Amino acid sequence: DIKTAVSGKMDMNPITTVLHATLQIITVGIGSPLGREVAPREASAGITTFLVKHFDIKQEDRQLLIACAAGAGLAAVYNSPLSAAIFTLETLLLTWNVRAMSAALLCCGLATFVTRQAGVGDVIQYTMAQPSLGSHYVEFSIVLGAIIAVGVVLFNITQSKLPAIHRSSPVMIPISIVAFTLIGALSMYFPEILGNGKAGNELTFTNDITWTYALGLFGSKWVAVLLALAAGAYGGRITPSMMLGSTLGIVFGTVWAIAIAPVSLGMSAFVGAVVFLGLAQKMPMTSCVFMLELSRFSVEMLFPIALTMGTALMVEQIIQLKLNSAK
Repeated sequence: DIKTAVSGKMDMNPITTVLHATLQIITVGIGSPLGREVAPREASAGITTFLVKHFDIKQEDRQLLIACAAGAGLAAVYNSPLSAAIFTLETLLLTWNVRAMSAALLCCGLATFVTRQAGVGDVIQYTMAQPSLGSHYVEFSIVLGAIIAVGVVLFNITQSKLPAIHRSSPVMIPISIVAFTLIGALSMYFPEILGNGKAGNELTFTNDITWTYALGLFGSKWVAVLLALAAGAYGGRITPSMMLGSTLGIVFGTVWAIAIAPVSLGMSAFVGAVVFLGLAQKMPMTSCVFMLELSRFSVEMLFPIALTMGTALMVEQIIQLKLNSAK
């Protein structure tokens, strides 16, 4: 675990970690509904953990290097140096001092530069036209934040205790067979649930699907992720969270357009993806910059994103306080 390694509680075995990362890439490539972004972060952190052992480095410097290596892995894969640096500071180091910020920016920038020079190039993950903001998006963004917050809380509750059985148990073998058979059956009707979720996002950001199909994608992706986790599969939650948010945004945007006022469904899907990701992965700052780097959309999108994210954070906090007081 990267956070455990950064805290200094336990080292990451480089061989085991690289094999673990490779297995994640293979499983996502053959249809696992989880994300691929954990693999490069784990591999980078595992290799760095091994390297720093051979140098006389203080514990705080060691933790900084491992965290920056994990962020650099994310930057290299998604061509997102700035958001990867923010991710390092926001989720791993939990500090914004000049020393940590400089190291994170330098490592993520170098990782992106090397990847581009190695022949991959300046890849844009989502190459589509920016959706229009439309009209009445201010009030819509605020209400959308509350809807996303409720969705994230429910999603976290359903997946928090999975897998319920230890992965080393022989019982996990038949569970895995049944779980991935069910995922395969779902994919016959909603093929975009296979893989990390980029295919679904490309449909929602461009508003190329109906709200009924978006609702089906939302439910089937949710179930597919739960089945994969129940089967003990490893993988990231970044792109799956984005897909859940974008499909929920399409559905709610359609309801809003029918009941209240017209709204851009492409904008609704994009903002929904940003906010669901930020809340579900506890990285609101990272998700705002990350999505703009992946799409190269204008910073004009930051206005509805800020409104929705701010509302969602407050509503989520209120719900969590009520749930904790009820226990």
